[in-house]
Amino acid sequence: MVEEGDLPEKVLISKIKLDLLVSPVKVVDNQWIISEKGVSYLLGSGIPGREGNVVIYGHNKSHLFGPIRWLEIGEEIKLISQRGDEYIYSIVETKIVSPETVEVLAPTKDAILTLYTCTGFLDRERFVVIAKLQQD
Repeated sequence: MVEEGDLPEKVLISKIKLDLLVSPVKVVDNQWIISEKGVSYLLGSGIPGREGNVVIYGHNKSHLFGPIRWLEIGEEIKLISQRGDEYIYSIVETKIVSPETVEVLAPTKDAILTLYTCTGFLDRERFVVIAKLQQD
């Protein structure tokens, strides 16, 4: 059950100096609602710190998710919930997929974070970063 304060509020990636606010959004009539000032959390995806796939996506712009293309396996991503809880995820995979490759957004049994942005010529592809929750 999702409680107030459970949703992600910030994503921090020190390696690429990103500190972004996260807005909860839905896909409406097959249109991805997307923040112009930060990044977007796909409502209905996983909850930070729990089993499931937390999906956060943003524009391929230098001040948003454009720099995630330079992330490497093993690097850390910090999510901060609205309540202030901090969760550290470690990158296990990066890849380029077609927009039709929606299985990267599917629920998972593991505690996963998926970062998602456009890439390629005329943004025809998607760049995906997959990270697993680090357990204490």
